[in-house]
Order: sequence, then structure tokens, then C-alpha cells
Amino acid sequence: MRQFICAIIAVLFMASAVSASSYDINARVSDGAGLLTASQAESLKSRINNVIDKYQFDIVIVTVKSLGGKTPEAYADDYYDYNGYGFGANHDGVLFLVSMEDRDWHVSTTGKGIEIITDARVSEISGKVIPYLSSGDYYGAFDKFISMTEWYLENPNTAEHTGKGSSIAIVWLAALIIALIAVFIMKAQLNTARPNPQAADYVKSGSFYLSNKRDLFINTITTRTARPKDTDSDSSTHTGSSGTSHGGGGGKF
Repeated sequence: MRQFICAIIAVLFMASAVSASSYDINARVSDGAGLLTASQAESLKSRINNVIDKYQFDIVIVTVKSLGGKTPEAYADDYYDYNGYGFGANHDGVLFLVSMEDRDWHVSTTGKGIEIITDARVSEISGKVIPYLSSGDYYGAFDKFISMTEWYLENPNTAEHTGKGSSIAIVWLAALIIALIAVFIMKAQLNTARPNPQAADYVKSGSFYLSNKRDLFINTITTRTARPKDTDSDSSTHTGSSGTSHGGGGGKF
């Protein structure tokens, strides 16, 4: 009996060890191309760890010197799948790959990541993150990517906005409201005519006589509106070599 209990404890210990290693935060930033300093890598790991703790959603950053003959998409998908990343049964998460061989970048989404980081949001990432890569600010690019991913998780149905953009929108909205108020005031001052519901006031007495009247049916106008088609997802997907579905996209920098 004692040996049986010891065996159970050993199995539980091994299981917990495997679980801990599978979510090792140090594996979330793999800088094979040497683009980051040690302190920058630690800062990114800390930020990723906060997202993981809060959302149970994986974020992986990988830099490589070469793709080994693979496409950026295949490399990113395989790296995520075969290294056991992701949370839950659907392996929820996202991987951001940078290859210096031909200056490629690619975002690979899995599970919940496919729903959260849609094609439109991948395009938005391209517009806001890739300029950092192009200028050689790799830490800035990865830091921005983590920020945007966290924002998407907090706001799954809203596009990413910057504070500057919001301020500009508020200024324009205020200006529009003021202009409309001014137009309505001027229009009210110029509108001195008043409607008269009595048509008899405009007709000379005894000058009009209706001798015959008929109701004629002219035509019928029918308006049709197409029913919008339902879509299951805003993300295009494909299947990796492991059989797992992925979304995402990429390009050059």
C-alpha cells in the first residue's frame, strides 16, 4: 500500500513538472537571430507572462537567421505546433516570427487567436508594427505587437485605436457639432414663411370648378433588399503539417 501511494505521488509530481515546463515563460521569446539584448528579452517575457496569467492566451516571439527552406507560414505554424504552445484544447495563442534571411515576418494564429486576430487586424499589425522592424527597432516591434494583442483580447469586437487618433476624432466631432448648430440658427432666422393648411386662401372665389374626377391606377414599385450572408469567421484559415488549423498572415520588412 505504501509503495502504491508513493507511486501515485511520483506520477503527480512528474505531471506537474511536465505542466510547468510546457508553459515555461523563457520559451516564449526565442531570439535565434540575436536581435535583442538580454534585458530586452526579459522585459518581453515579463509582458507576455502578464498576458498569459490574465487571459490564458499564448504569445510567442521567434527570430531566426534562416527558415531552412520553409515558407514563413509553414515555419511559424510548425514552430508553434511542434513545440507544444497554446492553452486549452484548441491551443489558443499567436506566434510572431521574424526571419532575417530574406527579411520576412509572419503572424500565426491558433484556436482563439484565429477569432481574435482577424485578417483585418493582421493588416493593422502590418501597418503599426512592421515600420519598427524596417527601422531596425526590433524590441519596439515586439513590444508593440504584445500591446496590440493584449488590446485585441480586451476588445475582441473593436479595431485597435491610439490615444492620438481618438483625440483627433473628438476634435473633429466637436467642430462638426458647432458648425451644425450655427447652420440651424442661421436657417431659423431666414425662415420667415409659415405654412397655411387652407388652400382656399390662395384661390379666387368662384374661379375654379371641378366637373369630373376619376381615380387612375398607374403602376406599382417594388423594392428588394438582399439578405446579408452569414460568415463563420473574419479570418482565412489553413491547415499546418501537424493537422492544426491556423490563421494569420505576413510579408516583408
